[in-house]
Amino acid sequence: MMLSVVGVAAAICALAFLTRPRTLSPVVIETPNPLTMKSGRFPDRWIPKTPRLNWLRALCQSVLGVPHPVKLEMTVLTQTNTMAELIAGGQLGAPTARGNGVAVWLLPATDPPAWEKRAVTAKSSMTTFNRQEIAVTFTDNQIGVTFTEEVFPRLRANGVEVWMRLLSQAGPVTNLAMRIHAQMVYGHGVLVVDDRAPAAETNRTAFLIYPVEVDANGIPVTR
Repeated sequence: MMLSVVGVAAAICALAFLTRPRTLSPVVIETPNPLTMKSGRFPDRWIPKTPRLNWLRALCQSVLGVPHPVKLEMTVLTQTNTMAELIAGGQLGAPTARGNGVAVWLLPATDPPAWEKRAVTAKSSMTTFNRQEIAVTFTDNQIGVTFTEEVFPRLRANGVEVWMRLLSQAGPVTNLAMRIHAQMVYGHGVLVVDDRAPAAETNRTAFLIYPVEVDANGIPVTR
C-alpha cells in the first residue's frame, strides 16, 4: 500500500514538472546552424504525403482543425552609422541580446527607430503554418544582396515563438549568418543588426521583423 502511494505521488510530481510553465528568454542568439525542428503538427507530420492517405489527413483536420497560418513581415535596413550612432539615433538603449556578431532589440512594431523610413532598402512577407518551417529567398535590389530567411514558428496565446536563421547568399554583404530564438507578442517585433564590424564601422545591415496576427483563413485580425 505504501509503495502504491509513493508511486502515485511520484507520478503526480513528474506530471507537474513536465507541465510547468516554461520561463523563456525574450531573445536568445544561437549558433547559426540550419534549423532542425520537426515540422508539422502532431499527428500530421506522421502521415506520409501520399494521395492514398489524403482521407486520413482530412480526418485529422476535421477533428483538430486545419493548421493555423502564421504571417511575418520583414524590412531590410541599410545603415550608414556606427553602432553607437545607430543606438542613439533610434533611442534604442542597450540591446536585448548581443553576441555571435549579432545585436537584437525587442521593439513595438508601431514605433520603429527614427531612422527606419530613410534606411529601408527591401521588404519581404511570408506566410506559413504553426510548427511548419519555411524558407524564403529574396533580393535587395538597392544594395544588390540576395538573402535567405529560414523560419520555424510556434503560436502562443498572444504572439509567436520563432526560430529564425538569416543568410546572405550573394552581393556585398558577405558571410552573413545569424540565428535567433525570439518570443514576439503581437504588436512587437525584433530589430536584428549585423554587429560583426568594428564599433567605428559605418556600414551595417539590419532586419526589422514582426508577426501579424491572422485568423484561420490568413486574414489579419483587427483589435
